[in-house]
Amino acid sequence: MLNRETVFGWLAGISFAGFLSVSPPLPAQIELGGGVSVEGVRAEGNTKIYDLSWKPSRTVWKTSQAWAVVPEKIHAGPGILFFHQLGQNRDRNQFLPEALDLAQLGVRSVLINGNAPWTEGWKGTAEDADMIEAQIADLQIAVGILRQLPGTDSNRLAFVGHDYGAMFGALLYGRSAEFKAYCLIAPAPQFADWIFFFNQGAAQDKPAYSQLLGGRDPMVALSGPQRFPLLFQFSNSDTFVSNSRSEALIQAAAGSTVQRFSASHNSVAQKGKKDRYAWLLPLLGVEP
Repeated sequence: MLNRETVFGWLAGISFAGFLSVSPPLPAQIELGGGVSVEGVRAEGNTKIYDLSWKPSRTVWKTSQAWAVVPEKIHAGPGILFFHQLGQNRDRNQFLPEALDLAQLGVRSVLINGNAPWTEGWKGTAEDADMIEAQIADLQIAVGILRQLPGTDSNRLAFVGHDYGAMFGALLYGRSAEFKAYCLIAPAPQFADWIFFFNQGAAQDKPAYSQLLGGRDPMVALSGPQRFPLLFQFSNSDTFVSNSRSEALIQAAAGSTVQRFSASHNSVAQKGKKDRYAWLLPLLGVEP
């Protein structure tokens, strides 16, 4: 089965050479449990970027990683969990420039690096449900990290995700009460939409595949009464998520706010940044 790209890269302008090796015990600025290790730390002005890792529940993945972006000498503030897309900017660096900007407003951030389907591609079988659960487990660890960051106000947490990152965010929406607001950028309503996008001949198998996933789809998770403020950002001309599919997801999530942009699937997150934070930051009690 064909999959999209699976490459782990590094943001231009920031090098691993800028990170300092950290040995136990963990530095006083950040104390984490649950098997989370601090691999290094880098200063960016008045902000620190911690390189974190932990052992995932799915052994084939070998490791899970995240950045933690922590402003120094700024009063307590809200936290955001970012989850990247699979296309361009396909790792935890996608939202790092935004996290650094938001740190100047007192926002703490965790930027998780995805494993499903980045490290391990979908198989088109019931095992994909196990992969989804393992990725959700990683996200829950990332939530715990975010809550523990120095100065994080646990009552003001939000989620921002793009593409697959947004789809997993939708699953969290249906399961978790941790976040007070969700920004979901260009999600597909079903995992089968992606699995069969590159295999049109097998598209008739979508219902059977969705049944194998046992309801683990954004459309199912977002159906029903609105639990938290929810923002969708979509492209008007998305190559991968058609207008009809995005409208199906919007209809399932009654009461959501919708923003559409003249942008590609890959660029809509950047194009919608200003509008996204105009919606989100007041909900977190932050003045731009």
